[in-house]
Amino acid sequence: MLKFMDGFDQLRGWSDVTDGLTKCGYTVTGTPTLEEGRVATQMAVSLPDAASLKRVFTSGATKVVFGFAFRAIGKRHTLVTIKDVATVTWNETDGKISAAGGTGTAVLLLDLWYYIEVVLDKTTSTIEVYVNNGLDITAPSPSSANPVTNYEVTWAGVATAQYLLDDFQFIDNQPGKYTGRIGPIQITSRLPMVDVDKEWSPSSGTDHYPLVYNQPPVEGSYIQSNTSGAMDTFLSNTVIPDTQNILAVGMTVLNKKSDVDNRQLGMVMGQKGSTQKEVIDAALSTTEKYSYAVFETNPAGLDWNDERLSEAPFGVAVRP
Repeated sequence: MLKFMDGFDQLRGWSDVTDGLTKCGYTVTGTPTLEEGRVATQMAVSLPDAASLKRVFTSGATKVVFGFAFRAIGKRHTLVTIKDVATVTWNETDGKISAAGGTGTAVLLLDLWYYIEVVLDKTTSTIEVYVNNGLDITAPSPSSANPVTNYEVTWAGVATAQYLLDDFQFIDNQPGKYTGRIGPIQITSRLPMVDVDKEWSPSSGTDHYPLVYNQPPVEGSYIQSNTSGAMDTFLSNTVIPDTQNILAVGMTVLNKKSDVDNRQLGMVMGQKGSTQKEVIDAALSTTEKYSYAVFETNPAGLDWNDERLSEAPFGVAVRP
């Protein structure tokens, strides 16, 4: 199951990138910035000098996949550390990468974008590392990887260098459309542009989408509801660059609750009263945070294409 995607474009325009990344659930050191991503219209996180970014991915599955795009400027260095599983290092001299005692054959150059996928298969006790969709390393996984269910993944820069990151993905082999590696991904952001369901209350005016499509978010512009089941959904007219290969649709929602009750946030795909899919975040906070959802197929369970994407309302619901 494709469980997580992040292209960081939700942080476009944030003055305090560290604060934004923290709201996204990352642990941050140093002072990251946002730079132009792999695609000029999208954003990437930049780790200058020794800044770092850490996230914990949870899965009890027997196979997990970690994917990310990177571009290193100034110096070759460690690309990623997955605690108790593997560290992918990059040799400063020959440009090859190593992990779990194995060394690849691809020569990676500075100042170019690459896509890395690290696959841990506990059934076969192997680790595979792919570079730009090509298998580069196969090595035995350490015994320390077997009991891991909370994968602590760290990306860190080094002094006098710049490390750019984009298009994260996390997959496991739990039931879903995707149960293994899917290759490099490119995330394109789509903002709400048309109201569909309007059951939440706007902070001002009558249109809801202008309150929630701002980058960065505008203080005092929001929608709110404390009515169980209330739903707000939207459509977007953003053009997708590759309409033939839409792997999945993700959703990021900046939110907070106003009190300490057990209110939950539903992230929905599809219009109210019709077939819908929903991911619920039960761990809301009285301070701002980003919630994430991934929909591998459309509300009817069909593969995504341009028509199905453009016709599928997306939004939020009050739960329970």
